[in-house]
Amino acid sequence: MSEEDREEWYLGAVGQLRSLPADLFERGIEVAGRYCDHPAKIVPTIMREIERPWAERQRQRDDIAARLRAPSRNPWDPTPFDPADRCSGEEARTIMEECGISTRTAKRDIPRGQPTLPTVEFYMEVGGLTRERAEAAVSALRGLPLPRQRDAAVPVGRATSVPLPRQRPV
Repeated sequence: MSEEDREEWYLGAVGQLRSLPADLFERGIEVAGRYCDHPAKIVPTIMREIERPWAERQRQRDDIAARLRAPSRNPWDPTPFDPADRCSGEEARTIMEECGISTRTAKRDIPRGQPTLPTVEFYMEVGGLTRERAEAAVSALRGLPLPRQRDAAVPVGRATSVPLPRQRPV
């Protein structure tokens, strides 16, 4: 290869490989270094090696660009609608009953006191725990030492191993 041919080949290779991401280019170079026995085979080997991942990246880039160009709507903005399209309360109640949705309304005027920790009875009733395990759970929540074990056949265990049942919404 003459000096002129080498320069022409080099400029052609640079032009073809210039737009490749660095990680794909390095991947192609590794393969070309292993298998190419002539400079004319380097660029085709690199391009063949990275063809699929490069096409996938270009497709993803085009998808992102299309999404950015697409008109977007702020999800927090209320959707404009015609007030005449609203249903009345009676129509809404009928629709809910047809779909099996409860039409009961929650009572919001229920006085609520200070939140309390679950009791031993709560754990026994709701969680299905034995008295010993329920006492261990209550003690662990309150930061108290574990109660003494009443029945040797039923170990209390460590307080951290006591599962806490989920509280039912009021």
